[in-house]
Amino acid sequence: KLLSETDSELVLNDSWSGSTISYIGYDNVDCSKTSSFIYRLEKLCGEGFLEKNKIDTLLIFGGTNDSWLGTPLGEAKYENFAQSDFYNVLPAICYLVKKACEVLPTAKVYFIINNELKPEIIATIKDACEKFGADTIQLSSVPKVKGHPDILGMEQIKNQILLSVE
Repeated sequence: KLLSETDSELVLNDSWSGSTISYIGYDNVDCSKTSSFIYRLEKLCGEGFLEKNKIDTLLIFGGTNDSWLGTPLGEAKYENFAQSDFYNVLPAICYLVKKACEVLPTAKVYFIINNELKPEIIATIKDACEKFGADTIQLSSVPKVKGHPDILGMEQIKNQILLSVE
């Protein structure tokens, strides 16, 4: 619905159920080389996907699973990253936003912030986006069942995105 209402073309949907921004997944599984947001962005860069395709808008909708899992927060940092930093949520968020803005300098980058995230995660997303030039879309009052948006919730997410990008 979002695509049709904005007359947009989907280049890639790289969303994975249960994925995290950080390198810590469910059951403390190391997802540094499988499903983390950082790994997937680095993989797209390494494969040349972003150069081969015209990307004018990037929507990042992450942090929910990191928040639910109780992954270590760490400290937000904005430069001099080490791979070990990404086992903590806050530096992983900062790196993801920085990298996305660097590799897509002409694209509009939006970070969709789910409601009910830990306050530290929300604050870091907002800070990183402001620092690196991305925009945020703060969701509110999204109806959910067991933490996941129901049909009305999905419609409300679409509507809140539309209000933010117009």
